[in-house]
Amino acid sequence: MGAERTAVVTVVSGRHEHLAVQRHHLARCDPAPLLHVVVAVADPEVAGVVAREPDLLTRVVALDTIAAGLPVAAARNAGAAEALAAGATELVFLDVDCLPAPDLLEHYTEALTRHTDAVLCGPVTYLPPLAGRDWRVDDPTLLRAPHAARPDPAPGAVLPLDAALFWSLSFALTAGTWARLGGFWAGYVGYGAEDTDFGVHVVTSGVPLLMVGGADAYHQHHPVSRPPVEHVDDIVRNSEVYLRRNGSLPMSGWLDAFAADGLVETGPTGAPRRTDAPRVVTVPARHPYLDAVLPASVVRVAPDRVTAWEPDPLLDADALADAADGIDVVHVHFGYDHVDPDALDGWLARLDELGLALAVTVHDLRNPHHADRRRHDAHLSLLLQHAQRALTLTDAAADECRRRFGRRPEVVVHPTLLSAADVGAALGRPPADPPTVLVPLKALRRNVVDPDAVVGAAVQGAADARVVVLVQPSVAERPELAGTRAAAARGELTLLTREYLPPDELHALVAAAHAVVLPYRWGTHSGWAELARDLGTHVIAPSSGHVASQLAGAAVYGNDETAGLDPAGLRAAVADVVRRPAAVPADRAAREVERDLVRATHDVLYRDLARQRSRPARVP
Repeated sequence: MGAERTAVVTVVSGRHEHLAVQRHHLARCDPAPLLHVVVAVADPEVAGVVAREPDLLTRVVALDTIAAGLPVAAARNAGAAEALAAGATELVFLDVDCLPAPDLLEHYTEALTRHTDAVLCGPVTYLPPLAGRDWRVDDPTLLRAPHAARPDPAPGAVLPLDAALFWSLSFALTAGTWARLGGFWAGYVGYGAEDTDFGVHVVTSGVPLLMVGGADAYHQHHPVSRPPVEHVDDIVRNSEVYLRRNGSLPMSGWLDAFAADGLVETGPTGAPRRTDAPRVVTVPARHPYLDAVLPASVVRVAPDRVTAWEPDPLLDADALADAADGIDVVHVHFGYDHVDPDALDGWLARLDELGLALAVTVHDLRNPHHADRRRHDAHLSLLLQHAQRALTLTDAAADECRRRFGRRPEVVVHPTLLSAADVGAALGRPPADPPTVLVPLKALRRNVVDPDAVVGAAVQGAADARVVVLVQPSVAERPELAGTRAAAARGELTLLTREYLPPDELHALVAAAHAVVLPYRWGTHSGWAELARDLGTHVIAPSSGHVASQLAGAAVYGNDETAGLDPAGLRAAVADVVRRPAAVPADRAAREVERDLVRATHDVLYRDLARQRSRPARVP
């Protein structure tokens, strides 16, 4: 049996000599692979290593690293995608430290003809230090002694393998099985748990997990520490992801050892966290966005200090000073509108004096509650001057920050705020018939200007669709809604008068709609856009702000502070969108992976800032 449709996938970042020796052996496998896909993570020097073995057909996939660490799971997925695009029908994943036996591919491909729906693992022998050896010349197979914790079938035989014993050093599967499994969960970053998760996913998906005799690999020696304290932060973070996905903790031996050494404790969610975990104050204290982005690896300081939208007591300089001994990082998002800019300057000065690290996420470049931009600009100027780290949600907002304030924040995308259960419940209801176009006027914030004109243009463009206008009772009788009330009385639209909707009702309302019109004269980003993305609803966004950057595919109409409302443009946008097929909800797994990565980014950010706690905060 040949390996002419088999691709070998290796992920590498550093370890150039190990890669070179692996490729030396891979080139001498009989049969030879169709292709060697080398995924180089932030490692441009790999191309030179690959060139040393010119007869081995190779594709190098360049992948950037991320702040939280090496995206090993995502890198394996990228390597598989490249191999499949090249025509491979079988995939063999080989760790960069592993040398293939000459007949490794033969045993894998032969076993896959008999077990086409299985994931196959081969025995791995850990080689001793080189000590004068050269594995290009010396024969590693003479030292065969597979890891004792795993089965060692006779060549050609297979034995079942427990999911907990899967490891990613050497394994094989068909393209069809890879597609069925969907690859590795790319929300894992750095060391640990992604391979255990994959093994559990294999078994719970009903895919056989087998050990194949004869498909031997030989692991080149490198120094390790036990427990791997250099990876404790990755292990803690990835353990939380694994716990949420699988209901148990991985790597229990390492976690127990870290706990015995005083490095790790059990946090309130049951996930581990560092005993010196960063203690983070967020402003505001509570919000669904914070629940989405804050990792379990940090200590949230006094999240119950407020119950709703009352002023945050920790925005008082004296209250902050009283609490400072229990704080490492302050992260300001929003909820500081009530603070006078001079008072905010004094609060930030006190923050500097206390040696507390500051991060700011710029959600709004134009405050939706303010009649003009002067007060919010003063707030942003001060915050961006003082913060050691600044974030925002889109590239367009980052560019505007640079133009207006001289600093470009890092871009961290807005994650989903919904759980899979939330989405399932909302999408489990039938769509509205006829299709609806939702216009959420709600409490008529200051940035909702000419609401009657917005609603009227939406009704004119909706054709056979039904416009539903959502308002709160406190504003339903305001004079600027006289035209909307009259249209509702004529039966031209549905006026839905409700206080704040419970989350499940809000989700159902958005999911049932064909489209949602954002009615804002000014703004920046939109939580409605994220709901619509998750629930499969078109978005018709104003030209103000950066929703079009936030949500690719949003229809845009003219509505901004320079030109005002373009009713004809809104009519045309609504008419165009109601003729489109229903939007498709965002891929749930991709959105949850994205949220894991956002949390990983915040995890690293807080750890970095906590280490800088005593450094001067002000930037030029």
